[in-house]
Amino acid sequence: MVNRKGIGKVSIKSSGKGKYGALWIYVPSKLAKDSSFPFEDKEKINIEIEDGKLIMSKKDDWLDYMTDYGYENGTLNHLLESKAKQNKNRPFLYYEDEIYTYQDLNEHCNRIAHGILRINRRLERSKARISIMMPNCPEFLFTWFGAVKARSIVVLLNKNMDSDLLKTVLKDSKTSILMIDYQFYDRFKDILEELSLIKHIIIRNAPDFKFNGDEKFIDFQDVYTKITKNPRYNKNPLREMEILYTSGATGKPKGVIYRHFMVLGGYLISKELQQIGLDKNQRIYCPLPLYNGIIQMVVVFPTMFADASLILTEFHPTQFWNDVKKYNATGITSFGRMLSILMDQPHSEIERNHDLKFALGAVTPKNVWERFESRFGIPIYETWAIAEASGITINLEGSRGGKLGSIGKPVIGFEVKIVDNLGNELPPGPDNIGEIIARNRIPLNLEYQNDDTYVDTAKWFPTNDLGYKDSDGFIYYRGRVNDMIHKGNKLISAQDIENIANDHPFILESSVFGVSNGQEGEEIKICVVLKNNLSHEEIAEYFNKNLAYYMVPRYIEFKDTLAKTPTEQIKKFILKKEWDDIEIKKATWDQKLDRFCA
Repeated sequence: MVNRKGIGKVSIKSSGKGKYGALWIYVPSKLAKDSSFPFEDKEKINIEIEDGKLIMSKKDDWLDYMTDYGYENGTLNHLLESKAKQNKNRPFLYYEDEIYTYQDLNEHCNRIAHGILRINRRLERSKARISIMMPNCPEFLFTWFGAVKARSIVVLLNKNMDSDLLKTVLKDSKTSILMIDYQFYDRFKDILEELSLIKHIIIRNAPDFKFNGDEKFIDFQDVYTKITKNPRYNKNPLREMEILYTSGATGKPKGVIYRHFMVLGGYLISKELQQIGLDKNQRIYCPLPLYNGIIQMVVVFPTMFADASLILTEFHPTQFWNDVKKYNATGITSFGRMLSILMDQPHSEIERNHDLKFALGAVTPKNVWERFESRFGIPIYETWAIAEASGITINLEGSRGGKLGSIGKPVIGFEVKIVDNLGNELPPGPDNIGEIIARNRIPLNLEYQNDDTYVDTAKWFPTNDLGYKDSDGFIYYRGRVNDMIHKGNKLISAQDIENIANDHPFILESSVFGVSNGQEGEEIKICVVLKNNLSHEEIAEYFNKNLAYYMVPRYIEFKDTLAKTPTEQIKKFILKKEWDDIEIKKATWDQKLDRFCA
């Protein structure tokens, strides 16, 4: 390493109309122009005096924010209780015709917490593993947060899980208490005998509490105590808080262990979202399920940190704009096909008569993004995250900043880069598509339920997502690693073909993947769900006109539905396996041969 030296100068200049002297340090130009010089023009820096030495270093927002908030305060308990004290009567939650203040939220959580603690004492255990399945409602939040305040480890169950998947998750998580809404009971009743670890099933909204006489079942209202004081808790932010299960898009879901310290990810994201106007005056409309990890990290926790309000509902496309108007929403959240569904609704006057400042989205197709903004006049700011929470990005520029289609840059405290198969970082440009790898600075190991291996999150983590960076460092998502199709000497993105397919007015959704052609390489197959009648020949003609010749699917199959994970990801691994089924081949059109395959 070559040390470069030069003679600088220190000067004191008067500032503040001569009221005080400002110290100026001049750096020799040969150092300032050197490629290794760490500072840019007008960059803010940290300046310290340590052991008689003047130390100048790059400003580290992550460390500054963490120091300001306090590592020791990184618990959900502290967040709820400090916000209740700070915001006492400020509305936090709007639901139907009900309004709950920050203090109300904390007190309702405490009422549930004390009920759970009472059950734990009866079971002679200090804490429990509690799985929760409820629709979006205040009781969902109270139960989730209350269980955590009762020192429990929580699993938020996706309401789209079938009985087999629920059995897998409940066994894997070692759930001992199940808290559900009665509307989901049929999903559980046939598997409960196989779940010997479950000691109690707490049911909300059971009609006349039909389980009288069975001590295993408890009415939700019996857990809802009148005790509103904060329960005592261990202030260690490294305590386990939640197990979040991956989508299972490529196989069996894995349980990712979240510790309390992950709440601070919401704090960092709230700082980022200030740039698009997130503050105490905002009302964020959330029709998306609370069990979704992105919604927790990017919506619920940042809303609390910003002292803003959350409007909680279920997604009803015909009621959407009436709700936005009713609650005076200033921001909305979206995920996956939600925006496409809104685009399919008939035009109405109310859809432009709103006070919305932004839509905070995830998994928004580029073509939908552009048309949605044009029709409804709402800028979209896209986010991206993985269940392991090693990487989180936000696009704060959006289409207005020339970044349409980008998932943005890493949030403060997180890092992301694009690498090739050998792990070498790729230069910017759409031709340099590689795997997105990520790491974060939160000092926690990545842990999976029932897995003794640990991943140091300070090290780069493979996400199995593909993308590229532009010259400004903005990332563009290009699909999953296993979504790339090897056709001849071409490497083709399935997502590029799906985007064109989904642009057709008669196509609801599609899934593209590679199938064996009996030789080396693959042929392209597409499975399509139609909105209106369309022939195989017509859709083939559309592809030939709108896709490069090597991207045109050879095989086309119409389906009524596409198998999906509980998080609405299409299970392509099932579609690929189906290729060996003779009945599937009979239903698949071969464009090259101009007939069905069998």
